[in-house]
Amino acid sequence: MSSSDAEAVSDFATFVKPTDYAVVLSMKINPHFNIYLDSGNNVLAVEALNEDAETVKKSTKASAADINSVMKSILTAAKDTGFLKDNAEINLEIAELNSTLLNATDFLSNAASAVKNAANELETTVTVNVADAAANGDAAQSNSPTESNTEQTSSTNASSTTHKHTYSKATCTEPAKCSCGATIGNALGHGWQAATCQAPKTCTRCGITEGEKADHTFKNGKCTVCGLLNEEQAKQEKLDRLMNAEWKKHPEDYMLIAFTFDDAPSYSTITNNNTTKIIDTLNMFEGAGTLFVNGTSIDGNGTALLSYALESGFELGNHTYNHPYLTKLSRAQITEEIVSLNDLVERELGVKMKYIRPGYLAVDNNVFAVATKLNMPVVHASSTINTKDYDSSSTASSVKSAILNYAYDGAIVLCHGWSNPTAQCIEEVCITLYGRGYRFVTVSQLFEYKEIKNIPTDRAITDACF
Repeated sequence: MSSSDAEAVSDFATFVKPTDYAVVLSMKINPHFNIYLDSGNNVLAVEALNEDAETVKKSTKASAADINSVMKSILTAAKDTGFLKDNAEINLEIAELNSTLLNATDFLSNAASAVKNAANELETTVTVNVADAAANGDAAQSNSPTESNTEQTSSTNASSTTHKHTYSKATCTEPAKCSCGATIGNALGHGWQAATCQAPKTCTRCGITEGEKADHTFKNGKCTVCGLLNEEQAKQEKLDRLMNAEWKKHPEDYMLIAFTFDDAPSYSTITNNNTTKIIDTLNMFEGAGTLFVNGTSIDGNGTALLSYALESGFELGNHTYNHPYLTKLSRAQITEEIVSLNDLVERELGVKMKYIRPGYLAVDNNVFAVATKLNMPVVHASSTINTKDYDSSSTASSVKSAILNYAYDGAIVLCHGWSNPTAQCIEEVCITLYGRGYRFVTVSQLFEYKEIKNIPTDRAITDACF
């Protein structure tokens, strides 16, 4: 079958392994695909090898089965779903070659040309890395199936030759290990290149990485200069590092999501520890979120936790003093609930809160009238992302799925600072979303980076699109 008369691939949404194919091409951007080809470079099937690839594949529709059409469709879907950015690296290699009569170099050359042509049409700059064809082809050929071992080879070849490392939800099943002892998946914020950790020594107090500042030296993984810094200097260095993260120079290049956490702090040390874990996890990804606080739990411990949140780039929002149903109160009582908490937070922590989130999300015309008078928009959350992390039946898995399955650019996600399921899954949620091209922001940053200046106070805000 020639490329000119190739029929359309029947269904990209599902994968059925062909019984007769010439080569398996491995293609990796951030999503990872196996592409099954016949001897004429026509695509027989596309296999998604990780969750991100599944997301891209669902949006992929080729007009024909020739490799040029398929590559264009994959790159178009990857760009539309946010996985393909300018200056992305795309890696190509032969995972399986079923005959010594076939030339691995030809397949890789055709695939590379197809990728470059597709990128040019999409006006996207990419770097195509092609594996050594001879070595790659020889390795695959040495495992070429015979009549007696076809089934075994086709199921194991990709993992036993060129794909020793496989990934599931952004975690390598045979993690690369750096000389510092960190491995992929357990060192958030560590970049990896050629199995080498790019942030092997980062001070746990000030966040400075070895080599980042000439006067900082490291011993036993800790910055020796931190002992010379007073507490306020160390806090300021951490905050400056977060506020001046490289991605914030061009936030328009990223998808943004605002995580918000209600009912923090708490009287419970355990649930306050959950909030601290949430704060630290978002910080590892150069991000922050918004804590909507109640007045009843801002005692000594609560004030300390909120101070730590502010030092970590988080924003505070008003969740009312006593967490009542505001719809059951008069306007004067609604005003008291909000203003008394504003005054307490400003007195204890020196910050003015900008937003209101009523308890139970209960709103009516009286609530909006008070919000308008105080010039404090009412912030709800994206209706499609319902974590239900407050429910006793919720689990880390259910919360994670609710976020990852419905996340979108400009979303506001409602969670609770005390929630065990949220604290348990926040790390994996951040790993996955970060890999998809998301960055984590406060509510104020979401509006700022999306250039939204006039925020209404007469209705509830659910996302950056209102």
